[in-house]
Amino acid sequence: MDLISGLITIGKTIIGTIIPPLKKKFFDQPKIYIRFDGNGASRIPGPASQKNDFSKPFNQFELIRIDTLKWRYRLIFRNNSEHPAYNIKLLSPKQDSAFMLEKKIDNLLPLLQNTELVHNVEFQFEMEGTGSETADAADKHPDFLLKNKFVLEYTNVKGTKFYTIFDGLKEEEKRNQFVRTFK
Repeated sequence: MDLISGLITIGKTIIGTIIPPLKKKFFDQPKIYIRFDGNGASRIPGPASQKNDFSKPFNQFELIRIDTLKWRYRLIFRNNSEHPAYNIKLLSPKQDSAFMLEKKIDNLLPLLQNTELVHNVEFQFEMEGTGSETADAADKHPDFLLKNKFVLEYTNVKGTKFYTIFDGLKEEEKRNQFVRTFK
């Protein structure tokens, strides 16, 4: 009986020394939620489009223009876990004239438990249409926000990588997915 209880004690000790480090490395996952807040849209009238037929009289309200549409949002990263997140990087979409962060994400700044990082972002694209068509488009969320997946990479304290994938086309509760691998 003493041999069996001794083996059980040794087994518990071995498991007790192996499980916590593995748990800390692979299962203590920060969960960073991505959210977009606000919709300050603007429309900058541009030149007349080649689609207009200038050979006959037309109503100026029917003039087709190439307008620039801009939307400003607050991009919020919220750590809703008890584990800090490190080395935060926005992997996709790539920043260009259609999507820009106002300032670079500081990947040396950890996102502690139950805190937020806020970045101002701007979406911009040109649209060909009448004034009322471009005004209607500016009142909606930009297609870029809805059609692109936003992928955030971060690590836990042990350096294990985790990812949040934000999909604007999904229902509010299902927009953020937390995964261990991303391709």
